[in-house]
Amino acid sequence: VVFARRSTSNPHGALLHDLYYYDFATEKEHRLSKGLRAESVDVSPDGKYLLFTINEAGKRDMAIALLPDLSKKIKPFTDTDLLLRFPALPHEQYYLPRWSPDGNKIAVAHHLREGRGIRIYSFDANTSTLTFDREFDGKRAELRDPSWSADGKSLYVSNDESGIANIYK
Repeated sequence: VVFARRSTSNPHGALLHDLYYYDFATEKEHRLSKGLRAESVDVSPDGKYLLFTINEAGKRDMAIALLPDLSKKIKPFTDTDLLLRFPALPHEQYYLPRWSPDGNKIAVAHHLREGRGIRIYSFDANTSTLTFDREFDGKRAELRDPSWSADGKSLYVSNDESGIANIYK
């Protein structure tokens, strides 16, 4: 299991989130990242990549890193080891990025001052790039928490259009 949790305080006294791996066979926890402020992690369907957010400087970027070889001693990765850091604009936030079942697309909740919607990006593993595909606007409501259908043809999202959040396809 790969997860995010707050680490011990840094030299400035701040608590930062980092990524960890828990091995059920050995019942041991291994730190995967160091000092990244990393959260909302998702492992790619092929098990090669980690997709997550980085919360820093009033914005929340998306990032992709290679999943370390878990059979060897793990050296935590840092910002310089990332395959991709997809920068947000000032005051922009990305939340809960999720791989599509085929690993070629990413759905992510997106928040800017105007509201919250869902964006879809294509991921090219050969060039480690993201390309914007489309956006679903909440139209003054909030679209949140994207999750792909098993076949990857649909998204499930939370929407509070009626004032009460419900799940929509």
